[in-house]
Amino acid sequence: MGRGFVFVKTKWLKNQLMSLFGVSAHLIPPTIDETLFYPEDIPTGRVHICAMVRVLTPRRNPLQTLQILADAMREYGSQNIAISIFGTDDSDLKLFLDASNVHLSILDNIDSRGVIDRESVARLSRRCHIFLDYSSWQAFGRSGLEAMASGCIPILPESGGANEYAIHGQNSLLVDTRNNTAGMKAIRDIMKKKYDLSTMRKQALATAKKFSIAEASKITVGVFRDFLSNRTLEKMSVIKSVTKLSP
Repeated sequence: MGRGFVFVKTKWLKNQLMSLFGVSAHLIPPTIDETLFYPEDIPTGRVHICAMVRVLTPRRNPLQTLQILADAMREYGSQNIAISIFGTDDSDLKLFLDASNVHLSILDNIDSRGVIDRESVARLSRRCHIFLDYSSWQAFGRSGLEAMASGCIPILPESGGANEYAIHGQNSLLVDTRNNTAGMKAIRDIMKKKYDLSTMRKQALATAKKFSIAEASKITVGVFRDFLSNRTLEKMSVIKSVTKLSP
């Protein structure tokens, strides 16, 4: 792999490759589809929260995510917040809760939309103020960036690569997802208006624009151009060396 072209989407992955395997990689940033993820006016009144719950992916912390959302609903009530989840069919969700010895009441007043397509995720994001991603870590967390592009403020894990675009208290909230405390505190801070969501929303939208397909394409072209240029120089150097050695 040493002579090949290796590329990754985040600095975090680049550092992981180098520290674990000694492999150097080029950085080509991820992109978001601006024709799909874009903002609209959000309903006033209740704070709308959405979250992905994938019970078959342990690092997504599905149980902790549900516990935080249920605690928020109990604390603030459906008159103050609306909560929607997606990513798992209701039947699998019930099996998961049963296996976890958790009562189905944890889903009370929570709108479970099952497995939905990207268009539906985008529509939901546009109607929400907050997106909760309580994963153990994220290599990048594209879903958080897509939420930003939709005008939805993400709560993201501080572990991993999300901090390449997420700035705590400015365009997102970064939390320690090893327990539920930080997640619930983030929601409480939002409900207590510690943060100006309107300002954060503007900053989130500005951040998302940096990851447009057009911007990423410019960087990608530059990376390949530099790589091919260096390879050409290497070949020329080899040719000169061989020429000098020839009788």
